[in-house]
Amino acid sequence: MKTIHTMRKTIHQLRERPKEDRLAVAGSVATGVVVVLFVGWIGAFFIGQNSTLAQAPSNATAAAGSSSVTTFEWQQTVASPETGTGVAQ
Repeated sequence: MKTIHTMRKTIHQLRERPKEDRLAVAGSVATGVVVVLFVGWIGAFFIGQNSTLAQAPSNATAAAGSSSVTTFEWQQTVASPETGTGVAQ
């Protein structure tokens, strides 16, 4: 509640300042918002990339002893247009 009161007081004080000051504050706030959004986007992008890159190709069927095809090779085969079956992943 105190934060809202402080923000309103600051906004009221800015209204009394010259246009250049208000423009400078608005530009600073806009730049801050863009930086926060950009950092969040970069973080989400790299977290998504790292989670897929960090997973070593493993093969559950190879562990069972039925095949030596890695997950990556299997995905390439399924996504291959020559097979005519499966869906590209």
